[in-house]
This record gives sequence, C-alpha cells and structure tokens, in this order.
Amino acid sequence: MTPSGNYRTKASVRSRRRKPPKEGAVGESRRGKPFGDKKARRTNLIHLTKDGKELEERARIIANQTLKEALQGITLEELSVSQEVLRKIFFNTKD
Repeated sequence: MTPSGNYRTKASVRSRRRKPPKEGAVGESRRGKPFGDKKARRTNLIHLTKDGKELEERARIIANQTLKEALQGITLEELSVSQEVLRKIFFNTKD
C-alpha cells in the first residue's frame, strides 16, 4: 500500500514506468520494434529531448560556477591532499 493508502498493482506500476516524465525533458523510443512486441518493452532507448538538453546545459553552467566559487583560493596541492584524506575516510567507514 502506498503512503496515501492506495494500492498499486504490478500493471499500474509498469504503465507508469513506460510514460515519459510530464516535464518533457526525457524521451523514449522502442528501437524500431512494433509497439506491441514484448521484446520491445525490454529494449527502450531513453534520450534527452530538446528541452532536456537545454536544461542539462543550464545545469552544467550552474554546476561549473558553483565549483569555481567553492574552489576559490584552494591550490591544486591542497585539493589533492583533501581528496586523498577523504578517500581514506571513505575507505575506513565503508561497510
């Protein structure tokens, strides 16, 4: 049962998965196979639409600017040491 109290069957979940997001940023195709072909359902290609590509470009610009601001005043040596320390911390806390 979902948090809202609704039951979902496998079929309803499967049909929701087949629909692309409403925002229009992601598209889907069936690799040229007929829509009813059961194998086609297992070989979907997912791609960015024009809107999705524009959104990706805006996100990259923002991410690059944020990274540039975050690393301001940090030398490559300091960054390298920090990465190595974080790698060791991650390894020590893994599992």
